[in-house]
Amino acid sequence: MSNNNYTAPFFEVRGLAKRFPVRKGVLRRVTAEVRAVDGIDFGIHSGRTLGLVGESGCGKTTTARMILHLDRPSGGQILLEGEDTVSVEGSALAALRRKIQMIFQDPYSSLDPHKNVGQIVGEPFMVHRICGRRELPDRIAATLGLVNLSADFMRRFPHELSGGQRQRVGIARSLALSPMLIICDEPVSALDLSIRSQIINLLLELQERLGLTYLFIAHDLSLVEHMSDEVAVMYLGKIVERAPAGDFFDRPLHPYTEALLSAVPESDPLRKRDRIILQGDLPSPINPPSGCRFRTRCPLAAALCAEKEPVLLESSPGHFVACHFRGR
Repeated sequence: MSNNNYTAPFFEVRGLAKRFPVRKGVLRRVTAEVRAVDGIDFGIHSGRTLGLVGESGCGKTTTARMILHLDRPSGGQILLEGEDTVSVEGSALAALRRKIQMIFQDPYSSLDPHKNVGQIVGEPFMVHRICGRRELPDRIAATLGLVNLSADFMRRFPHELSGGQRQRVGIARSLALSPMLIICDEPVSALDLSIRSQIINLLLELQERLGLTYLFIAHDLSLVEHMSDEVAVMYLGKIVERAPAGDFFDRPLHPYTEALLSAVPESDPLRKRDRIILQGDLPSPINPPSGCRFRTRCPLAAALCAEKEPVLLESSPGHFVACHFRGR
């Protein structure tokens, strides 16, 4: 991982929110809202990795889709190099999409089965008019070389590749436009365990060689620990803790973070970790609990938690937590 130090993140989201209307009846009237993402803030420095973690349904993928401008935010800002990109359209949006790319979770469904590898990796060059047809084969071969695939793969189709090879093609496609930010949405969860480490090491190697910046979305906290410079935890559309990776894993503050970390398998069979079992299911984002959204499952919950929503405050340098009883 890069050790570059910057005074301000080159990419930020501020107060980012997404609400989806719930419609019922013949007239399809809006009767409620799903608060998928409800006012989050984070930044990523150039050449660094932010790990974004949390249970399914907490808003991680919705956040990624808003950053990619696949979903329009209901509120907040998305800043790239200090410029708010929320309202960009037309040619400005096309230019922005060259700067932000995504590696998808499923390496098979994310690739067009009717196109060969050369067409898949070459499409970004053609759509954005990066090069002419004569130069295209060399550009494709060079891009495949970045992910350790030979030019022979250009003629193959996705069904002829292994899962790891398909994900390498997906990574190559994301690299084609030399992006400033790559969103990795569970990039190895669909792969065999024997292949996962290869892809993770490839991502780290590419970051070192090309100075890439990642938003790494994952459930597996052991992968997040290996990949990330900073970690942010989402719960029901809110960020409840954010910290440098070392501090995050050594000194978690939020009760939800403690529960997540307690579920990570221990590599040393002689070490035992007390497992924290959360009671109840994740509440509905249509009608989240009052005050602290985690209070219905929290062992520290008190009357104050139902009355007042905790604010994400800095407990120690770079370590933020949203809890009435932690981080003071």
